[in-house]
Amino acid sequence: EDTIMEEWNKYYTIIKTNGQKPSELNLQPGDICCYKGHVNVFAGKNSDGKYTWYDFAASGTSDGKKESGYFVRVLKTGNTNMGIYTIIRLKK
Repeated sequence: EDTIMEEWNKYYTIIKTNGQKPSELNLQPGDICCYKGHVNVFAGKNSDGKYTWYDFAASGTSDGKKESGYFVRVLKTGNTNMGIYTIIRLKK
């Protein structure tokens, strides 16, 4: 277990945020944002200043139509008030 965390710590910074809202955080594109029971990847803000997310929830991975395949609505735009509890950030 210690070896796994040592490897993680080489490449990632783990930031505990205690349920803060995205607008209260200094999110960077590529941040993996962990909510209670959900994960999104922050893609940045669009030209209107709205948050854009890569979202792999059920609604993003399938629309139920056989011909659509997977990952039909992965990119979602909108500000959210859901609390983020952990950010996993790639070290540069």
